[in-house]
Amino acid sequence: MSQLPIRPFNKDTDRPLAEAFFTQMGGESRGFFNRGGGNEQNALRFFTPEGLSDSAYFLAEDQGRMAGYVFLWDLHKSIPWLASLWRRTGRGNIWAGS
Repeated sequence: MSQLPIRPFNKDTDRPLAEAFFTQMGGESRGFFNRGGGNEQNALRFFTPEGLSDSAYFLAEDQGRMAGYVFLWDLHKSIPWLASLWRRTGRGNIWAGS
């Protein structure tokens, strides 16, 4: 098994990777992890001028594609949200865990 480094989102270069990641999700993944587009909207808000000040976004890149997404929300609280979402290679599906 190869290792993929996880790094913070880059405002200048990563929006197309994030958009493609959410676009390729299958129905089951959308229903579980992106119901109503909420997670996608929050991820893409990172790339806007106002961003989200109490959140942190990370990705794993594999061969020019976003292979994984990790986020922390509500960093100002004593217990923030942490979740991760990973692309299943060759299937166009996503495996989600939180």
